[in-house]
Amino acid sequence: MQWKVAVILLLFLTNFALAESFSIYPIENREIYHRIDFSTKSSYASTGIKPYPCEKLQVLTELPKKPCSENAIYTYLRFETYYTNNKNSLSIIPDREGIRLSEDINFFTTLGGYYSPIDFLNITYNLRFSANEDTKKFYVHRLAFNLKAGNTVITAGKDNIKVGPSRYGNLFSGTNPPFFQVRVQNYYPYEFLGHFDYIFMFGKLYEEREDHSDPNILFLRLNFKPLTSFEIGLNRALMYGGEGRPQYKLKEYPKLIIGREETLGGRFDNDSYFGFDVKFDIPIKFFDTFQLYYERNATDIESPFKKGDPQKLHFPFIILKFHDDAKTYGIRAKRGKILVNAEYTETAKTMYLHHRYPKEGFTYHGFPLGYPYGRNVRHAFLLLESSGDKEKFSVELGYIGQPAKFRGNIERRRMESVYTAFNVGRKVNKFNLDLYFRVDNVKNLNLSETPVQINLAQGSKLLLSTGFAVGIDF
Repeated sequence: MQWKVAVILLLFLTNFALAESFSIYPIENREIYHRIDFSTKSSYASTGIKPYPCEKLQVLTELPKKPCSENAIYTYLRFETYYTNNKNSLSIIPDREGIRLSEDINFFTTLGGYYSPIDFLNITYNLRFSANEDTKKFYVHRLAFNLKAGNTVITAGKDNIKVGPSRYGNLFSGTNPPFFQVRVQNYYPYEFLGHFDYIFMFGKLYEEREDHSDPNILFLRLNFKPLTSFEIGLNRALMYGGEGRPQYKLKEYPKLIIGREETLGGRFDNDSYFGFDVKFDIPIKFFDTFQLYYERNATDIESPFKKGDPQKLHFPFIILKFHDDAKTYGIRAKRGKILVNAEYTETAKTMYLHHRYPKEGFTYHGFPLGYPYGRNVRHAFLLLESSGDKEKFSVELGYIGQPAKFRGNIERRRMESVYTAFNVGRKVNKFNLDLYFRVDNVKNLNLSETPVQINLAQGSKLLLSTGFAVGIDF
């Protein structure tokens, strides 16, 4: 039945006239998108939905113009190796898409490119080989077909998205492995009292799970930028279906999306999310850019329009009250080559975990689709970076706390980590060199590889993760 949703998305393509050659830049290169967020031109375009069209990326990165229609079957080849002394919930490289480290040495080789066989079709791919003591495998990391008609782009295949102004996003972070999806989004913004952008996605998480294998994802977002100094986004997401769960007829999807019957135990009782985010660009003479942003997405919404909820209004959102949510507060600033980002995120104990999906929850292959450090977590960091055309140096100082209450014991324990991370990058001709080092001083380490589950080990431990990468641009 989920394929009927894909057909509905296809019906959005009402203009099949040939368009100019184009490309959609994938979010795997988080470094490029990271720089865009600090760009002096980012205030003139909406940035809450990633990935971007090639033309938008070129403008916001202020890079030399290169024809976006130019085919590059081999865009880059990247060799990476990392070491960690423990396999646990923290053994990820947050700015590297879908990389989780096993204890000891880990190797990754990724080949990426794109190709446009005809003007209105673009194919983006990544092939990856990974190896450690446990496994060795070669697989298609990303394969996405992008079809453009007029101002509409439909994407089908394995891909990723990120939404919201924060560094990771607490609903869709894009730090997970790409998953199968069909999505529709606009290529150029619609203009009416500002800039409008949208994305509509149907996804399928193909994996064997302890709760319900192969669940579905439905996601809608509207992004509006009425002023150069203000941007707002609205999110609606659902995890539903899968083995042993109800299937829905096409005519039931409006009811599924509206969520009026999301009552405990009912047929429409699914893992549901609603939220918003805002970003303010504040002109301060001392800074090239200065931004304040806030994200809030909840897994439980109280509203008088929902069956079974109290018939009362709620301040300040009148018809909505958020429960069990994720919140992110952030500041981002740039002066010359110096970038500063301070952020605080907290996620509720039921965020990304639902009574219908109580094991893996809102994850894919052990990675949360939302915040990379999982549920019931408090994370604060300060990132300082010096970034130029050829070199980069960054240092990140952070704190992670993950509470847990043991069954049958009123004592509360929690994992606490104070960490420091360094990254040094250098571009030499067509070669990109990166060094990475991170050390965590952890109390009561969470041994679970999936951070939506908590399995604490008592005591203190020093975690070390380090590595280097060599990339070649063709």
